Amino acid sequence: MAKIDPLLELAIQKNASDVHVGSFSDCYLRINGKLLPLSAEEIPEEFRVEDKTEVLLEILSEEQRMQFEKDLSLDFSYILRLDKPWRARVNYYRQNRGGCDAVFRIVPPDIPTLKDLGFPPSVIQMLQTKQGIIFVTGPRGSGKTTTLAAMVDELNRNTTDHIITVEDPIEYVHKNKSCIVTQRELGSHTDTFSNTLRAALREDPDVIVIGEMRDLDTISMALTCAETGHLVLGTLNTNDAASTIDRVINVFPPNSQEQVRVMISDSLRGIISQQLVPMKEQDARCIALEILVGSPALSSMIREKKTFNLMSYMQTGKVKFGMEIMDDSLLDLFRKNLISWETALLYSHDSLALEVAKGET
Repeated sequence: MAKIDPLLELAIQKNASDVHVGSFSDCYLRINGKLLPLSAEEIPEEFRVEDKTEVLLEILSEEQRMQFEKDLSLDFSYILRLDKPWRARVNYYRQNRGGCDAVFRIVPPDIPTLKDLGFPPSVIQMLQTKQGIIFVTGPRGSGKTTTLAAMVDELNRNTTDHIITVEDPIEYVHKNKSCIVTQRELGSHTDTFSNTLRAALREDPDVIVIGEMRDLDTISMALTCAETGHLVLGTLNTNDAASTIDRVINVFPPNSQEQVRVMISDSLRGIISQQLVPMKEQDARCIALEILVGSPALSSMIREKKTFNLMSYMQTGKVKFGMEIMDDSLLDLFRKNLISWETALLYSHDSLALEVAKGET
């Protein structure tokens, strides 16, 4: 057992999503969105030293140590073997206090279903297309990776496809069910997202999953894959449907944006934007959703640069297509007494409009 294991086990017992370890500072757990320090009594003995660098470096291979010393930061995955193998997405980094600091994102061994996570049937229907692109968006820590894993699992249980994932690092591990699932990790199995996507086109995929669309090359290859008859799933750190479309277009040079606009209008099958918001009467969080479903009307809107009409488009498509806007989702959670009104306002995209909507009911 590595010296880090008791600390990670404690985090799992406390249902923490993240563990922060500073070489010359306290250990913290993020529980339901709040960053809380561990008391002196709770901290495992191995971490009661001032400089925790050697404790952290213990789990690195020689190659990883060399990479860390060269780049001064390192992303990798770590497996904690309990009754089931738990995984952690790990980042090591240097900062001004010296030593090595680390953040561990805890990944449960079991993949939840979309229904378990609270997604409506419209999201499952979105996955029934054979080509195009679906974006899962939201701020960091909003559960995008879990949603993406649940979408892959939905396909893995109900289709007979070849699914290729490109991740940095691999978090949820998918076993073959009715699909073949090939998972590739940056640094271990490949060098860049874009190079892996180019290679994937020669590996007979049906579905391509991109852990994070970080740069122009990756987004460009994702759109190309969607255009060439594949279903592409990927995440972006954007807050709503309109900003997602704008972000994808604006990452390209001005002389390419018109062509990209046409590509998106043809390929976009849906955008799922999400936030995790604190619940009212229990120490937990629930999901608030914005769901945009593709259609010929949406394609025309994108081509004609009328994405400012997206809110009204989603409102009118709520019943027919199962679309949702974020503020309506928050208002619904408030009406069900799951979140407070203050929380709804805090997480809303337009608090004034939300106040008006509340007054109309």
